[in-house]
Amino acid sequence: MMVFDEFTFFSDRHPGIIKAIHLVFPSIYHAYCLRHLVDNFVKQVMRSYPLHNKNHWSSIFKKTAYAPSKQEFEAHINNIILSTPLARDFITNSSPECWANALFPGNRWGTINNNIAESWNNWIKAARFLPIVAMVDHIRI
Repeated sequence: MMVFDEFTFFSDRHPGIIKAIHLVFPSIYHAYCLRHLVDNFVKQVMRSYPLHNKNHWSSIFKKTAYAPSKQEFEAHINNIILSTPLARDFITNSSPECWANALFPGNRWGTINNNIAESWNNWIKAARFLPIVAMVDHIRI
């Protein structure tokens, strides 16, 4: 019998993936990809602040995710919320325990994004719509 308590799934926070992981592997850890989260932060929060520097606040958001302690995490969060109050709901609804190092209950295995999966998806993009045998052959070649 395989023990899953050491596994961590990484995803882009798609609702179907979140639900499926919880149903199929209820005791497993689920981490959210920081790249997707930052993209959502910019699209959902920063668009309300056209005069703010999006790159600066994206950088602060990333520092928040990488923060090694809860105190440092909270300092960055407070900085973001003081300057962009609409970020409070986004942060609260984003389940910080799934993306912030300081709050994550499991082991992220040194990974904060799923770039390798994105690279794979981009690499096989042309093959994804082929019939299965042709797709496998295309990927093999």
